[in-house]
Amino acid sequence: MADNQDGASLRGAPAFPITSGVDIAGWIREGWRLFWSQPIVFVVSTGIFLLVFLIVGRVPLVPFLIGGPMVTGYYVVIADQAAGRPFQPQRLFAGFSMFLHATTAYLFINLFTAIGFVLFIIPGLIVCSWYFFTYLFIFDRRMGFWQAMEASRGIASRDITGYLLYFLALIAINVIGALCLGVGLFVSIPVSANSIFAAYRNTAGLDCLAPQVENTQPQPPT
Repeated sequence: MADNQDGASLRGAPAFPITSGVDIAGWIREGWRLFWSQPIVFVVSTGIFLLVFLIVGRVPLVPFLIGGPMVTGYYVVIADQAAGRPFQPQRLFAGFSMFLHATTAYLFINLFTAIGFVLFIIPGLIVCSWYFFTYLFIFDRRMGFWQAMEASRGIASRDITGYLLYFLALIAINVIGALCLGVGLFVSIPVSANSIFAAYRNTAGLDCLAPQVENTQPQPPT
């Protein structure tokens, strides 16, 4: 793994090159472009994703157990499309092969976010913006949950204001999607996720574009 340009390693995670700063407009444009490269794939994937949560949402605690793996699987599908692979709906569930790390990360992120919102709104928003890339690190770098969270936070901490504004921009996109009779969410959700994928690729690079992640386990935290 290459060293950071400034020679420093992210705490709790392997070093990797940081290629650029925050590019809100560029990342959103790329998310839009990636969505329109395979709109049917992303609309179907989003429909399956939302349907799973609709089905299990009435069961206490279950959404917290499947949230991390489902988000991870959504990024796996995005990576597959970016790599030019055929769409396989079952890849949405590839994150369950990393269940422990994805679920633990999901629980910690939600806990830290809740604490942040209790301490006033802005800290909660900042916490959300810290952990954009956690699930991408889990499957792309095979990191454990804590290393992945620290790696994501390490990137966002380089420009807290920039990543906070980026997060607010994604919220605005999804609010607009929700206001379009909810149907707009089938566009706004994949555009946002593709944008985060583009931001990860731009700032951290991609090790493997998720080849066969369903057969690979991340390393345990150290």
